[in-house]
Amino acid sequence: MADDVTASPPQPAVLVTTGVLTGGVGVEEVRLSIVSSGTTNLASSPRAWLLALPNGAYTVARTTTGGVEKQGPIVHLEQFHVNRLVDSHLKLHKSTVDWKKEGGGGCDEGVIGEPKALSLPQLRAFIGRVWKDSIQAFSQNFKGKNECLMVTTLVLDGDEDDGETKAGTHSDNQCSFRVWAHVRRMMPAKQSVTVQFFGNPRRLPKAKLSSWVRERKTTEQHKLDGVDEMILVERDRIYEGLTSNFFVVNHEGVIETAPTGILEGAMREFVLESCSKLGIRVVQRFPKLSEIGSWKEAFITNTVKKISSVDTAWVQAESSEGGFQWKKKEFSTCQKGSQKGKGDEHNNLTTIERIRRHLLEHLV
Repeated sequence: MADDVTASPPQPAVLVTTGVLTGGVGVEEVRLSIVSSGTTNLASSPRAWLLALPNGAYTVARTTTGGVEKQGPIVHLEQFHVNRLVDSHLKLHKSTVDWKKEGGGGCDEGVIGEPKALSLPQLRAFIGRVWKDSIQAFSQNFKGKNECLMVTTLVLDGDEDDGETKAGTHSDNQCSFRVWAHVRRMMPAKQSVTVQFFGNPRRLPKAKLSSWVRERKTTEQHKLDGVDEMILVERDRIYEGLTSNFFVVNHEGVIETAPTGILEGAMREFVLESCSKLGIRVVQRFPKLSEIGSWKEAFITNTVKKISSVDTAWVQAESSEGGFQWKKKEFSTCQKGSQKGKGDEHNNLTTIERIRRHLLEHLV
């Protein structure tokens, strides 16, 4: 998974915008407006905000200061996040898959809805426009200057009731889409985290849908104090975190990560690329929870945290009195020794630290 919509600082500066794209026969109408800014019920945490709106395709991105013209903050990995939104929207509205199974096959890059409806290029371009205008509006409202922002985006059909208005209705000649953006400042990521192994894998992992924020509440009710992320497990096979992808470094120094049944985040792909360049072997197979005692390291990745090492893990174990109890497993996440020279760097750093440094050097 490539996002985290759980953490919220007190009274954050938040901007919520909504844009409507309407198309028909030779018609394209665009409306974009600021719904709220500041600390309000609607502009609270991304999590609460998503729970207040209908189910739809969503993604969480960070901004970076870039571009040839240095135009200020822009969405990092924009194409990745646009593709995720469009693909998830198609899977939500076109897939006939049994919810108990993982969907198979992609969707055609054609048109959405009935004939004469909006094309995917129009929707892709509109999402980019909403991001650009929302980020600019945030900077103007809160006097930010090249800040790193967290942008949570939700795509709905235009006739979805958002609790306040209806953006339009589908007809033979017209369809519309509503794109929501929730913008806030990015909070500093934790370098190390505590995880808890509990919960079943998501039902439709290839689509990033806001319904997952609601569905996972059942799992989150079992979260122990001090836990940063819950890791989903089924029959000893470890899948992913509620908001992250999960990796282990086994006793041979080989990285293991789930091959299927997960939402593959952007940071996961960067980690796999980094390992290839660093000569670190990766095997895409399910890590086994029963082998936790032999792991050298473990870590999670997502858009917000980037890469965070696991220093403590909570695992269910049978109690001598019957039932289950939680047992703690701790990992060493510090450097293996003092660095004596650049040539010895790989021998003095953990696998996680090698990957983290490579990402810092090459990730914009």
